[in-house]
Amino acid sequence: MSRPVVVSGLSAPGQRFDRAVETHDISRHGMSLLLPSPLPVETAVLIENPATGVRTLYRVVRVEQVGEGAYWVGFEAPDPAPRFWDKPTK
Repeated sequence: MSRPVVVSGLSAPGQRFDRAVETHDISRHGMSLLLPSPLPVETAVLIENPATGVRTLYRVVRVEQVGEGAYWVGFEAPDPAPRFWDKPTK
């Protein structure tokens, strides 16, 4: 199941980034995303679900280069937000 999220944090050179991407794999405790550049393992990022407006702190747990400028990055939420993946109410 693919869902849009916004990832915010600091890159390895210390530059702030905000990137809108689609999830590849999700669970209550984590997700994987395809990013154009790697993030160091243990890096903390803020991920927002724009559909619910909920933001949660995640940390990088795995990075795998899958092509030129393409990295699968696995994230884990140390303290998952209970309503992060809820469907928005109308």
